[in-house]
Amino acid sequence: MEQLLKKSRSLTLKWPVTAYEHPMRRWDGKIRWFYRTIRAIFDESGVVKEYQSVARDTTARKHAEEKLEKYPQRLEELVRQRTEALRIANIKLNKELNERKKIELALQNSKRRYELLFEENPSMYFTIDLKGKILSVNKFGAQQLGYDVDELLGKSVMMVICKEDKKIVQQQIKNIAHSTKEIESWEFRKVRKDGKIIWVKGSARRVVDDNGKAMILIVCEDITEKLKAQYERERLEKRLAEREKLALLGQLAAEITHEINNPLDIIMTDIDGLIEDFRDLAQISSFAQKIRSQVFRIHRLTEDILSYSKPLPPEVLPVDVNNLLIQTIERLQVYLRPEIKIETKLKPALPLILADGIGLEIVFKNTIQNAIESITQQGKILITTQLKNNHLRISVKDNGVGIEKSRLKDIFKNFYSIKANAKGIGLGLAISSAIVKKHRGTIKVQSKKGVGTTFHVDLPVHTTNELA
Repeated sequence: MEQLLKKSRSLTLKWPVTAYEHPMRRWDGKIRWFYRTIRAIFDESGVVKEYQSVARDTTARKHAEEKLEKYPQRLEELVRQRTEALRIANIKLNKELNERKKIELALQNSKRRYELLFEENPSMYFTIDLKGKILSVNKFGAQQLGYDVDELLGKSVMMVICKEDKKIVQQQIKNIAHSTKEIESWEFRKVRKDGKIIWVKGSARRVVDDNGKAMILIVCEDITEKLKAQYERERLEKRLAEREKLALLGQLAAEITHEINNPLDIIMTDIDGLIEDFRDLAQISSFAQKIRSQVFRIHRLTEDILSYSKPLPPEVLPVDVNNLLIQTIERLQVYLRPEIKIETKLKPALPLILADGIGLEIVFKNTIQNAIESITQQGKILITTQLKNNHLRISVKDNGVGIEKSRLKDIFKNFYSIKANAKGIGLGLAISSAIVKKHRGTIKVQSKKGVGTTFHVDLPVHTTNELA
């Protein structure tokens, strides 16, 4: 305002107009530039009557002038920066050119390696279009079929497929053309140029070339000799199995004859004794006891043979293991000698398990019978149950003669008897082991010669019917 007054007072009749540029601070603190014109209006006597002032905002022009003043320096800086950038870019370009040369050389080497792998790979490589026309084939693949590469290019792949397998291959090609799976594999037959049939294992997948065109890559391995060897091996294995079966049947017949003849001889001897000493009641009781023991021996033999030769299909139902053990013990009482006692410690309120009750009864009967037969004089058998790690454990412990450590590993094998005078043919524990395995369980044995033996049967607490 002071400058405005000063400029106004300087006006005269000779110089009634003046103009100047000045800044002005706005209410918000920002500076604006104005170009102002002042005109003095005089009266007739030459005295200033009034002043007229017109101001035009020149802030934008002022800023442009300030920038223009700095432009040469900015231009020089930009030129310097651009020059430096070009220098760096030139260094990078030279480096990229060198790298590109290395990459091109590597690509050429890779291409040569690929061509070598493709042509000389000991597998048959074919690429076909989605209609089955052969687009490429490697040299090895063509030679395996008795052709030159040029003889196959452009032809239908069906020309090298065995007549009986063409429909299968056509369907596979159709499936692969529309498949989302990575790889399809199958075995089929191909026909050589000379008419010879070869078996191959083919793996195929849909691929896309550089132009976005879909095709099918098929890799085939000649498995003719492998199948011949497999067939011959299976034939020999079958013959060996038949021979082993015959040998096993012979062994079984010999064991059965021996095991039946022994008790029959004893029974006949005891019957002769009964006839001779008919009036001696004590002697009669002794003979009757021996006869019952030998009949039990034959009975167990026939049971083992039936279980081994024709096992019954499992009937899976909820089973109370404690009740089943009690029933099994009751059935075995008739065979129990007076000098042997059976004690039980059965954990109450055990959960029911889904199981084959008949099969488990066979397991319990066999383990308890083995305990009975291992006791030669007075003895005790302890049968316990407990819940352990979501499994029911059934333990049968005796204080009989025990088993040598070296023989423990074989006691679950067919026809293996754990005692020299065993009553049976060595099938009971083998059958028991098979039944327990079907229940996803385990059967283990601990024994010490002269101390006794313990069998542990662990059965899972099934929540669903998991038995096969």
